[in-house]
Amino acid sequence: MQNSGKIKSIYYGQNFLKNPGLVRLLLSRTSISKNDTVYEIGGGKGVITTELAQIAGTVLVTEADQELFQSLQQKFKNQKNVEIYQKNALTYPLPEGKFKVFANIPFRITSDIIRYLLDNTNAPVDTYLILQKESAIKFCGYPSGKETQFSLLHKTQFDLSIIYQFKKTDFYPSPRVDSVLLHIHKKEKSDISSKHKFLFYDFITFAYNQRVPSLQKGLREIFTQNQFTRLASDNKFSQKAVPTDLNYQQWLNLFSFFLTLDITKQARVSGAYLKQQQSQNKILKIHRTRV
Repeated sequence: MQNSGKIKSIYYGQNFLKNPGLVRLLLSRTSISKNDTVYEIGGGKGVITTELAQIAGTVLVTEADQELFQSLQQKFKNQKNVEIYQKNALTYPLPEGKFKVFANIPFRITSDIIRYLLDNTNAPVDTYLILQKESAIKFCGYPSGKETQFSLLHKTQFDLSIIYQFKKTDFYPSPRVDSVLLHIHKKEKSDISSKHKFLFYDFITFAYNQRVPSLQKGLREIFTQNQFTRLASDNKFSQKAVPTDLNYQQWLNLFSFFLTLDITKQARVSGAYLKQQQSQNKILKIHRTRV
């Protein structure tokens, strides 16, 4: 039975935390309290669930694996503030009202889960996810790494930071990659007005998907050469820069100038984000079916 469990954990791309003391340490660095409803994605063997039940008001747990689900049900049958569901996390409706997330998620569906949480109309107030370090850096962008399209689109509404780095021996089975705890905090107010939200999304998506060697060439239909030269000088980036060379604030500054342009220039990026979303949703639907 132990070997079977190992095979399943590898299939789901999941590595379980072994030490309850480490989980308590991690939770002490979060904002979770008795007043909170906490959603745990992938309850696994219940190590995290046990500690969450001690500090949170309500703990909602999804577990797709039938054997693990049945084990969790038995383990927490007398724990009144814990609810266990055998559900696919990518199709399970998120809780209503304010809630937080703490989870050790399967690495192979990390992007799908994060998009499902953050792009939801009722996104979590605070999200704490154990995931691959390389992925976390891409989600965070600058200063952990370089800005990605994902980091720019989501930084308007969320602060993202890495708050803990694990040892490989903290898990069973030990992962081959480095793992971290990523904290995602929902801002009280977006950096972009609701009026311009999707125009910003279109602008960033358009800029990141031009198959040209530089940002200047990618945006040549929007900014004149003189305009781009001035923008580069004022915002201290190279005229040969590619999209990932700019940080979040520099992109906000470019967008502010973009809003002053003629509407015909703004129309050139229209629909870029929606077109990409439709393409990604088709891929996500396939993933949800297979998980």
